[in-house]
Amino acid sequence: MHINAAIERWQNQRESSFIVYGHRGVGKSTLLHMAQQRLFANHPVTYDTITQKVTTTVALVEHLAELLGCPDADSVEALADDLLVRPPRAILLEDCHYLFVRNVGGLEAIRHLFWLIAKTNHHVLWGISLDQCGYDFLNQILPLNDLCHIQIGMQERSPEELRRLIMMRHNRSGISLYYVHDKRNAKAVRRHVKALRKQRRSGRDNLQEAFELAFFDGLARACAGNITVALFYWLRALQVQDADRYDVQPFAELNLSLIWEFSQAQAFILVAILQHGQLTPEELADILDTDKIETRLELEILANHNILQHDPNLDTFEVNPVVLKTICAMLQARRLLY
Repeated sequence: MHINAAIERWQNQRESSFIVYGHRGVGKSTLLHMAQQRLFANHPVTYDTITQKVTTTVALVEHLAELLGCPDADSVEALADDLLVRPPRAILLEDCHYLFVRNVGGLEAIRHLFWLIAKTNHHVLWGISLDQCGYDFLNQILPLNDLCHIQIGMQERSPEELRRLIMMRHNRSGISLYYVHDKRNAKAVRRHVKALRKQRRSGRDNLQEAFELAFFDGLARACAGNITVALFYWLRALQVQDADRYDVQPFAELNLSLIWEFSQAQAFILVAILQHGQLTPEELADILDTDKIETRLELEILANHNILQHDPNLDTFEVNPVVLKTICAMLQARRLLY
């Protein structure tokens, strides 16, 4: 709905642009791909995902010039001039939190991107996405509400929405499910049984439905509406009984109490990685002004605890989405995150 409103502004030759933001795994990419397929059917669209750090104006111009087919553009101004003489188009840029780094001069690329958007947004419809913590950081420095016309914060999914999404995926398998009951979910089950009885339902299937509803209540609380995390917990709860039936164990959240015991140094590391999406040990050491060897060892420790995920090909570290909710709660309690 919000993206469609941005398109309508653009079609009416008004300035228009939008930002989609939310935590990793919450569905930003899915939303942008759906918008491209359903809403931009009659418009040319350039779609790109930023996959590595682009933090200087020169690097930004080189990247966009190649992406947009403007080989002669050697500055942001030249890029703008080139775009304005071409037919109107939409440009969707994913993961724009890779366009800044939190140190002196580190906002050069992202500032020039917003300048380019402002210069051309009456002719080109720009849509960008940012991870939640990157958005929150930039919003303290740049007037994002004034720079982009429409802000789209990805909201947490309710238990019923998660249930619908996961069941839609699972039902394609044709395998039946049996929800197991034990004391861990007894209270929630009683509550749902009572609610179902008020709806004038009865029978044994009623009890299975109550078990299912109780499971997805716990799932929604643990994953904060993040579908990636929800799928992790869902697969973890399944036990194969035979070829055409799976048991679903009562929901059990991981014990993440270790996170609340992290040192302040580890907390600063997690803040920096959340704000930038992913970082190499060298980039993190520059941001925190710490020893490179010590920083690398701290990253390896966090990776060994499955708090961070390591990409050996790029030598980058990012936060494991399964622990994201607890990490954010810990950092907010220490007043390190907004």
